[in-house]
Amino acid sequence: MATAFAPVPHAEDRSVLREISWDTYIKLCDENQSRSTQMAYFEGELEIMTVGLRHELAKDRIGSLVGILAEALGVEYEGTGQHTFQHNRKRIGFEADLSYYVTNIDRVKGRERVNLETDPPPDLVVEVDVSRNSERKLLMYGVLGIREVSRYEAGVMRIYRLSGREYKTAAKSAILPGVSAKLLTTLLAEAQNMSRLKWFSLVRQSVCPST
Repeated sequence: MATAFAPVPHAEDRSVLREISWDTYIKLCDENQSRSTQMAYFEGELEIMTVGLRHELAKDRIGSLVGILAEALGVEYEGTGQHTFQHNRKRIGFEADLSYYVTNIDRVKGRERVNLETDPPPDLVVEVDVSRNSERKLLMYGVLGIREVSRYEAGVMRIYRLSGREYKTAAKSAILPGVSAKLLTTLLAEAQNMSRLKWFSLVRQSVCPST
């Protein structure tokens, strides 16, 4: 089995191994006990990423942002965080930074594991790119039929909505109605300069001015 490492400048310990078998990926997943290590498998390529503090802080803010906006807009959701999703037949496996179900909550609520061969994929996936570029993952997410992906990179939030099996950039989210990529970017920037509770209030007021 041939492998090749593709170093990425300034990355948080990111390696890409090629020509890796599905069975090898499954074994590595079973052995991986660290939630700071993420893996993604697609078309025989395995990405292994160890995330750092900047990544985790940004992910925490985005998770809070999604939760507050969903509550303010009356959007029911189930967060599945960094759950390991796998589709054996399609030979796809991934751990997103954040993932959410909206339209199929009842099918995953209370579950310990989701099997993409029999269960629907999440409606929304969020990727935080502090020192990596997750654009290649859009190919994988498109094959799985994930409706919407948000990428946070260099202080900017971008929204991608699925059209067929490809993603197109979108000005606004379909999962959080009326919420624009520009608003998400602005709110995340404001989080750097405000106390957490004041920021929570600002987020709510951004979609419900009367509250």
